[in-house]
Amino acid sequence: MTFPRRAMHPLGALLGQVQARFHEDCEARMAAAGFGDLSLAHGVNVMRHLQPGVPRRISEVVRLSTVTKQAISQQVAYLVERGYVAVTPDERDRRAKCVSLTARGEAAQATTRRIFGEVESDWRDRYGADRMRELFATLEAIVTHPE
Repeated sequence: MTFPRRAMHPLGALLGQVQARFHEDCEARMAAAGFGDLSLAHGVNVMRHLQPGVPRRISEVVRLSTVTKQAISQQVAYLVERGYVAVTPDERDRRAKCVSLTARGEAAQATTRRIFGEVESDWRDRYGADRMRELFATLEAIVTHPE
């Protein structure tokens, strides 16, 4: 089934460009808030899987993420160097390592959540509440009902 389109770009390209614009806007705001060394990739791959005060095995973060163990290990090392997370031996199995948020990591998480809300609000103001509501509804339908 096809439907009339006037768009000049394929859907995949548009979705990628919108995601890139969202990332650029968020990362610029993160930099202005003092977290310029933190990318959304760090948040997506590592930090979103962590809760304040709850260490999580690195192997569990790898399982939850969509990237390789090597990529997670590199990102965790980067985050440790910059003070966002700490790595400790697992209390139940000293061979395993756990990763947990530091105070800086918790602050970055809170700031990221706030910034996501700000960007959504700014886009709602710029493009219209009805259009944004429709966009969210459509994207959520695609994600929850892929068939």
